[in-house]
Amino acid sequence: GRLNGLIYAVLMAAMIIFASSVITWIPQSVMAGLLIFFGYLMIDDGTRRLLQQLFFPKEDVRGLQYKRLLVNFGVVMTVALVVVFGDMIKAAGVGVFMAVLLFFMTNIKPVMRRRLTGVLHRSLRVRSMEATAVLDREGKQITMLEMEGSLFFGTAERLSTEVQAMSKRTTVLILDLKRVRDIDATGARVLLQIARSTKAQKCDLLLSGAIPMVESVLRSSGMGEVVPLHHWFDDSDQAFEAAEDYVLVRSGIKVTHTSLRLGQTMLAHGLSAEEVKILADYLTTREFPGKSFLFYQGDKGDSLFVAADGVVDIVLLLGNKRQRRLTSFAPGVIFGELALLDAKPRSATASFLGPTNVWELSRTNFDRIAIEHPEIANKILLNLSLSLSERLRTRTREIQAGID
Repeated sequence: GRLNGLIYAVLMAAMIIFASSVITWIPQSVMAGLLIFFGYLMIDDGTRRLLQQLFFPKEDVRGLQYKRLLVNFGVVMTVALVVVFGDMIKAAGVGVFMAVLLFFMTNIKPVMRRRLTGVLHRSLRVRSMEATAVLDREGKQITMLEMEGSLFFGTAERLSTEVQAMSKRTTVLILDLKRVRDIDATGARVLLQIARSTKAQKCDLLLSGAIPMVESVLRSSGMGEVVPLHHWFDDSDQAFEAAEDYVLVRSGIKVTHTSLRLGQTMLAHGLSAEEVKILADYLTTREFPGKSFLFYQGDKGDSLFVAADGVVDIVLLLGNKRQRRLTSFAPGVIFGELALLDAKPRSATASFLGPTNVWELSRTNFDRIAIEHPEIANKILLNLSLSLSERLRTRTREIQAGID
């Protein structure tokens, strides 16, 4: 504390003034040891930790991380040697120069983290079998670039070259800026040039995930005049969903949520007109006039659902009124089927954002179909298997894309 330091200073001053001759009795080796000890205490804690990690590394510190520790240690030692054999002014200059050089070495890496196409990656929106087939065939028209790091004059030009080559082979390009933490005027100018170039090539550019600081820099550079407001998205999933909509519209598939007939749904896929009429007698129709919930996470359930119109969001409630969207189902897609198969509580919450009509097939009615019309029950089970297998394949493709 302060009192401790004051007493120490007073005693040292008294020793030098009144007993300086006694100091000469202290051996030079002891004085050298004291100087070394106090010199060690002057080393900051960060440098000491650096030395400890460098000379006594843990098992998880290896490869590139160990090389970075070695480079930082080299900077410290160089500055220390300049202080010893030169002066503080020179040491400060050398330290600043080496810090700038180290910054460039660390941040000059390519800003593009990963490239995904619509062939291997899909949005959380689960679509009809017809739309899924189109996306399987035309997914190559969508390309998403995940970027990370700092977008400045040292990395922006290389990104521009890569994007120019990709925009010639795609019709919808998504730039995911979620991991971009810093951007300078040059980086913003290059992105603006990319936006103008893709627009000239008839390629739709979508931006997603930009943090407020990055978005502010881009808008001030004029990006908002080239990329319309409806092409800015909060996250990459929303952007990818919009890109899929563009591809489907260009392929002649309607993405507006018109009301479907039962025979157009995945539940009735492969059923004849007569079988569809029979199935309708076992279904319960439920109407929801506006924004509402169909079931909640943890509810007891024993039935599946198919929406005739509207979009169904499957969300995970996280507490504090927060939620995370797991997937989203278009009209005609089967959902909630796990409860029909295993009769366990609902694993997530199903909600509607607007007026929606759904068909419900309970376990009791399905058992009746199995007894009274076994051929229809077999087709329903086949449709459930196809629905689940398609979702599993989609997830597998996404995992494979992440590994690549």
